[in-house]
Amino acid sequence: MGHQEKLEYESVKDLEKMKNIRQKLKVLARSRPNDKYVIVAGLRQLGDIVAVTGDGTNDAPALRKADVGFAMNSGT
Repeated sequence: MGHQEKLEYESVKDLEKMKNIRQKLKVLARSRPNDKYVIVAGLRQLGDIVAVTGDGTNDAPALRKADVGFAMNSGT
């Protein structure tokens, strides 16, 4: 994630949309690193406690943003 992208995703702009997603979401699997980060950031903005697993350096931003982050050698 580039510096400009990171700044763009520091907060979710459409919290109403995130609230709708939150009502339906229990587990997010096999997602892209940027998607993980956006979901984690949005849920944290709404006050939720978030746990994330990741198996690559590209998952590091979401792992750091989450309340609990588990880095694994292989996630597949």
